[in-house]
Amino acid sequence: MQKASSLAVTGAVVCCSALLGCSERATVRPEARGGTMPRDEVLDIASRAAVAEGYDLKKFAAPKVTFDPEAEQWWLFFEGVVEPCPGNHFHVVVDGKTGKASVRHGA
Repeated sequence: MQKASSLAVTGAVVCCSALLGCSERATVRPEARGGTMPRDEVLDIASRAAVAEGYDLKKFAAPKVTFDPEAEQWWLFFEGVVEPCPGNHFHVVVDGKTGKASVRHGA
């Protein structure tokens, strides 16, 4: 009985690890973990994050992209083109290790 219980626990751990691993691979490419995420991928991640926050990217110029090697972060600055006015811009910061993005709204 103890052997069956141990086998069940091992199976559960393997399944959870596999699911978590697949989930991570689906959202973060392996090279992103080393801070060498390709620029095209950074642009894609930032664009998806901005759209998810409600931004219409047709109303913004192509972003100015910079990389901070110490923090391993990509900074993308989107500036509005329709009507230049205060607050018509935003930043997206993409973590070069994890591929996670955060949108910082203009003020």
